[in-house]
Amino acid sequence: MKKALSFIAIALSLILTFTTGAFAASEDLATEAQGRTLLIEKVKVDTIEATPGFDNEGAENLFDNDPATKFCTNTFPAEVSWQLDGSYVVDAVIICTANDNAQYTGRNPATWTLYGSTDGENYAVIHEGSASDLEDVNFTYFLITFENSTAYSHYKLEIPAAEAADVLQISEFILVEADQAAEAPAAEEEAPAVEEEVVEEPAAVAAPATADVLTVSVLSLALAGVVGIVASKKRSK
Repeated sequence: MKKALSFIAIALSLILTFTTGAFAASEDLATEAQGRTLLIEKVKVDTIEATPGFDNEGAENLFDNDPATKFCTNTFPAEVSWQLDGSYVVDAVIICTANDNAQYTGRNPATWTLYGSTDGENYAVIHEGSASDLEDVNFTYFLITFENSTAYSHYKLEIPAAEAADVLQISEFILVEADQAAEAPAAEEEAPAVEEEVVEEPAAVAAPATADVLTVSVLSLALAGVVGIVASKKRSK
């Protein structure tokens, strides 16, 4: 029994250590961003329009790169719209929880939708998120990736309700630009040149020249004449 209890205690200790380490790794924005390009500085602050928040807890705090400030509201659905200084392809967002999510649980979004627009009027859904994207922990960054290949200049965040509370709070909402560096196509290996097999044609036998033909003909006639003379002499004897 004691051995079993000791084993359980060790297992719980390991689980706690692993969990704490996982959350600690997400407390650093650069680590959670995985070296991607963050569009924090691209937000045009004067274009932010949003559902009212509590005192000093308006939606502008989502884009100030300061996890100590937050957007906190009890008005639903909560909406935030803003414009960037240009058009960007976004394929991820980083959401940071606020200062007391661990103490006041259920304040993360139950669901959330990110929209994009090229003109600020007609919006298309980029991604729909859920409560499972975040945890009830303080000052922790969470990277959520998705598929998107369209560049937008205007964005809108819509949150219908908090997960399990009457109050919603988020510290940071950071757009992440897709990696546009196109990989250079691999150079095609040139196939080795095929050497053509040279088939040697048999040497042509040159035809005898005209002079040679005449010479042979004369010799033949002379030989025939000699043979004829010898034959006649034999008959005369």
